[in-house]
Amino acid sequence: MKIKKFLLSLGTLCFSAVLYVSPYLITDEFNKPGMSDVIGDKSKFDIQSPMVTLDPEAVTIVINMNFENAAFSPFGFSGTQLDVGDVFFEVNGVFKYGIPVKTHGGSPNGGASADQVEQGHIYEILDPSRGVFKAKDVLNTPYLVYRYNNAVWLRNDGAGILDDVTIGRPSVDFSPLGNNGVDGAKYQVTIQTSRPAGLSVGLSDSVRFYFASATCGNDIVEGQLVPEPGRWSLLGAGLLSLVVWKRKGLRAAA
Repeated sequence: MKIKKFLLSLGTLCFSAVLYVSPYLITDEFNKPGMSDVIGDKSKFDIQSPMVTLDPEAVTIVINMNFENAAFSPFGFSGTQLDVGDVFFEVNGVFKYGIPVKTHGGSPNGGASADQVEQGHIYEILDPSRGVFKAKDVLNTPYLVYRYNNAVWLRNDGAGILDDVTIGRPSVDFSPLGNNGVDGAKYQVTIQTSRPAGLSVGLSDSVRFYFASATCGNDIVEGQLVPEPGRWSLLGAGLLSLVVWKRKGLRAAA
């Protein structure tokens, strides 16, 4: 009887971990085999191994990456001032949520302080056609040698385009990784905030992750949220435990 209870508890625990603590690796669909997806200097812009963890209480995003300034302050590159991009979630092919990696103006031409979007907060994009800035909008030029037509920043010009649905105070932390920044990331950025009830991002094939390293789109990670291998191990352990528990129950009944 004790073994049966243990197996049932183990199976339930494993399923709970899979369903309610959900680490996802991001498959970078811009990165093609045999070539780099970084336009420009890879030691300044490469994004590596993003991971998203969702549970009922929190959203955590961990990104290993290169950026010219580890504090994400603007810097000049080829005569243009660049900032870090924002994190987006696409739902059914449409930008639905955004998280600023740093506080910035959210209206055209930078915006007033009242129009800013704040670092680490989760915003709901109510109007996908107007809720994002493309690189050409932020840099005020219609043509760039980079991905000028890709989304890089959230937009909020006071017209109710974005709604901040975050509960609690978010944090954005930086950890140096101490390598050369070409073959490996220079540092790790971790975004963590409480998960609002209205955030519908979860276990769904329709949810995608999108992030541009800088406001000129030098490197973009865009792809499906794929459960990390450890989650499959937990699921397998849970299934095995429940199968063994069921068989023991049938034998006891016989």
